Amino acid sequence: MSRFIYEQKVVAQAALAQTLWLQGFADQAAQMSQASLRDAQAADHPPSVCYALTEAICPVTLATQGPAALESAAELVIEATRRHGVSTWKARGRVWKGLLLLAQGEANSYAHRLRPALREIGEAAFVMSYTGFVSATCDELGRQGHVADGLELIERAIERARRVKDRCSIAELLRVRGELLLCDPVRSADAEAQLVEAWEAARAQESLAWQLRCATSLARLWHRQGRTAAARDLLSAVYAGFTEGFGTRDLVEARTLLDAIG
Repeated sequence: MSRFIYEQKVVAQAALAQTLWLQGFADQAAQMSQASLRDAQAADHPPSVCYALTEAICPVTLATQGPAALESAAELVIEATRRHGVSTWKARGRVWKGLLLLAQGEANSYAHRLRPALREIGEAAFVMSYTGFVSATCDELGRQGHVADGLELIERAIERARRVKDRCSIAELLRVRGELLLCDPVRSADAEAQLVEAWEAARAQESLAWQLRCATSLARLWHRQGRTAAARDLLSAVYAGFTEGFGTRDLVEARTLLDAIG
C-alpha cells in the first residue's frame, strides 16, 4: 500500500464492479462494489475506503438505482473523506452529496456545490468512473430547466472523451447531449441525429448497459413521433439481452416504455 497508495484488491474490485454493470450484470456489479468496500474497511485503510466509496459504491448505486438512492452512500463518502485529509478526496465527496441535493430539488446545488468541486477535481471528473455522475447531473439540470449549464458540462466531457479516445464513455455522453437538446426549443431538431450517433457508438462498443440507455432514449423519441414499430423493435431487442437486474432503474424504465408502446 505504501507503493501503490491503495489496497490493490479494492481497486480491482471497483473496476470489476463497473465492468460488470457495463456488460449488463447489474446485480453482480452491486455485489462486487459492496465487496470492495468491505475489504477496504477490513484493511482499516482510509484512502482505500475513500476509493471504494467513490469509485465503486457511489457509481454503481447511481447506475442501478438513480441519484435519489445516493443518500447513505453520500454520507459515507463525506465521513470517509473527512478522515482522509487530501483535498481532492473531499471534493469527490462533495460532488456525490451535491448530486443528491440537486436530485432532491435544491436549485443552487450545482452552482454552489457541484461546479466548485468539479473545478477542484479537474480532468479526473471525466474519467470512466464518473461518466454516470456527469450523465445524471446533466439529466437533472435539464429536468430543472438549466439546459445551458447541462450543455456546458456535457460538451467538456465529450471533448475530453474524444481527446483521450475514451470509447467506453462516449456513447452515454452523446446520449445525454441528445436529451438536453430535446429540452432546448432552438436545437431540439438536432436531438434525433445525436441520439442515433449515441446508439451507434454504444453498439460498436458492445456495452449492453449503454445500449439500453441509448435505445430507451431513441425509442421514446420515435414513439412520440408515431414510429411505434421501430421503437418497439429497437428497445425490445436490447432488453432481451439482459438476464438479471430487472429491478434496477434502467430496466424498469425500459420495461415501462415497452408496455406503453404495446
